[in-house]
Amino acid sequence: MKLRQLDGGLLVLLGLILGLSVFFYRANMQHPPELHHAWSMSDYYALALRFNEQHLNIFRPQTYNLQTLEGVTSSDFPLPAWLCAVVMRVSGSTEPLIFRLLSWMVSTIAFVLLYRALIAQATPASITDRLPAIVRTLFVWLLPTFVYFNNAFIPSTWAFSAFLIACWAYQHQKTSWVILALTLAALLRKPYILWLFAFAGLLWQQKAPGKQWRVWLTGLSVFVAWQVYDWYLGRHYGQLFLRSVRPPASFQEAYEALFGIFSKWGLVWFSPWHLVWLVFSLALIALNPRLPKTSMSIWVPLTGLGIAFCYFLGMERQFWDHDYYVLDSFYPALVLFVIWINVHTTAVKRLLWPEIGLLCGAFLWAAPIQQFYQNTKRFETTEKTNHAYAAAKPMFDAVDPGGKAKVLIFEAYSFNLPLIGIRREGYCLLSSKAEVQQAAFDHQPDLVACLDTFFVPEVVQDNPAIVQQLRFLKSDGTVLLFKPERMPEQGLEALLGNQSQILADTSLQPDTDEYLLTQQVPMHGPQKILFYGQMGLEPAGTLKATVAAFKGDKMVYYAEKPMTTKAAKTMQFRSTSIDLPSLDADFVKIYLWNLDKRAVQLTEFRMVAMVPKH
Repeated sequence: MKLRQLDGGLLVLLGLILGLSVFFYRANMQHPPELHHAWSMSDYYALALRFNEQHLNIFRPQTYNLQTLEGVTSSDFPLPAWLCAVVMRVSGSTEPLIFRLLSWMVSTIAFVLLYRALIAQATPASITDRLPAIVRTLFVWLLPTFVYFNNAFIPSTWAFSAFLIACWAYQHQKTSWVILALTLAALLRKPYILWLFAFAGLLWQQKAPGKQWRVWLTGLSVFVAWQVYDWYLGRHYGQLFLRSVRPPASFQEAYEALFGIFSKWGLVWFSPWHLVWLVFSLALIALNPRLPKTSMSIWVPLTGLGIAFCYFLGMERQFWDHDYYVLDSFYPALVLFVIWINVHTTAVKRLLWPEIGLLCGAFLWAAPIQQFYQNTKRFETTEKTNHAYAAAKPMFDAVDPGGKAKVLIFEAYSFNLPLIGIRREGYCLLSSKAEVQQAAFDHQPDLVACLDTFFVPEVVQDNPAIVQQLRFLKSDGTVLLFKPERMPEQGLEALLGNQSQILADTSLQPDTDEYLLTQQVPMHGPQKILFYGQMGLEPAGTLKATVAAFKGDKMVYYAEKPMTTKAAKTMQFRSTSIDLPSLDADFVKIYLWNLDKRAVQLTEFRMVAMVPKH
C-alpha cells in the first residue's frame, strides 16, 4: 500500500490507542503479576517462564507448582505463554514487559481490524467521515474490564482479540478467516467454541458450499484434538486450572447470584456511558422505519447475547470472583451490537458529537477503575508475598546454588507467585490447617519457607507440632527458610531466636482483669516478642497481645495483635508475635489486654522476648 493510500482515520485511531495505552499502562509495564487476580496471572506467567526454561515445547505446559506431576498441567492452548517464551529466548530477557507488550500488540492489531469491520461497507472518505467508526472502536477499547486486563497476563484478552478478527473477516465475507479466528479463540478460551457452533448456524442458513463446511470441520477437529490431548494431560499429570462447568445448584441460587453478580460487576463490565449509548442507539434504530439491508441480521447480536447468557449460567458460581469472564461472554455480544448499530446509524451524522461526549464519559469511568485495580490494597497480602520472595532469591541461591531444591511454601496465597520469585519448583499451601501442613510433608520437600509475619500467628497457631519438624537455616528479615528435620526437644523460641528471655511461663485460672501478665523490661534493642499457649475465653472473643515502649512517661512505640478464640469454654492453642524495632526508649511493657473483661483461662502460656535468627 502506498503512503498516499493509507487511511487517515486508521492513523488517528492508532495514535489514540497508543496515547490511551501510555496513559493507562505507563506505570506498570515492568511489574510482575500483581494486585487484582495476581494469583491467576502468575500461573500464566509461570507457563511462559517454564516454556523458556524447558525447550519451548508447547505440548508440555508446565508451571513451578509440583502439585501436578512434574509441574505439567492441563491447559487451554497456551499460545500466549509460548509466544512470550519465544521472545524471551530470542531476547535473553524474562521481564514481564514481554508478556504485557505482546498482549498489547495483539489487541491493537485486533482493534485495527474491528475499525476496518466498521467501515467495511464505506467508500473511500475523509477522516471526518471515519470519525464514527473511530469513536465506536474506542468505545469497545474503553470497556472497563478490558482496559485493565489488556495489560495483564490473562489469555481471555487474546481470545477476545481473535473474536474481533473474526468480526472483521465476517464483515469482509472472508469465511475461512472467520472460522480460523473463532477456532483460535476457542483454543485459547474454551467458551468461544459456542461462537464456532453459532457460525455453523449461519453457514447452514446461507446454504454454504461444501468447501466452507470442510474448513469449519477442520477447525472443529483441531479444537477437539486439543481437548482430547488436554484431557490426557489432566489425567496423567493433573490440572492447575479450572476445567469444569460450575452452574448454580438450584433455581434459587441462580436467581440470587444473577442479581448479586450484576450488582457487583455490572458497572465494572460496562460503564453507564456504554449502557446509555447502547439503549439510545437501539431506540433510534427502532424509531427508524427504513432500515438498510445489511449482511448482519439483528439475530446475529441477539444470538451472541444468548450465547453469553448460556455461558454465564454454566459458570455462574465462578462469575462472582472472576470479572474477566465477561471477556468470554458479554463483551463479544456487545461487539456484535456495535457493528450492527454502526451499519444502521452510519448516515446519522448528528449522533457524532453526543457519541464523543459519551466516549469521554467512558474514559473518565474506566480510568479510576483501572487505577483502583492497580493501586488497591485489598490484596496487600498477595503483594507482600510476591515482593518478599522475589527479594529473597539471593538467600535461596546461597542455600541451594543449583536451584534444584523443591520448596514447600506456607501461606503462599498463590499457586505460583512465590515460586516465580525464587525461580524454583515446589508446593504452595493456600491453607494453614494442620492436616494440610502435615500432608504437604509427604511430598518430601528439600526446603520449607514462610513469611516471618505469617509463621507464628497462622502456621504455628494452626499446627503447633510444626515447631518440632523444622530446623532453622536462614532469614533475610522477611522470609524464614527451614530444613525439614525432626527436632523433638525444640521449642518455638529455640526455632526462631537467640538470647531468649522468658517473661512469663504460667497457667491462669479464669480472670476478668483488663490487663493480664503485665511485664516491664528494659529496652535492649530490636527483639521479637512471642505470645503462645493454651487459651480459653468466656464468652469467646479476642485478647490483644500488646507491646508498648516508653521514654520516661512518653509512649514512643505501640503494637498489638489479636488472639481470638472461636468457641467458649474450650481451651485452644493460640500464638502470635510482635516485632519490636530498635528504639530510643527506657523500658517496654508487654501484656495481654482483655478489653472486654472476659473470663480468661491460660494453660502453659508463654511470653518470650528474643533476638531473631538471621
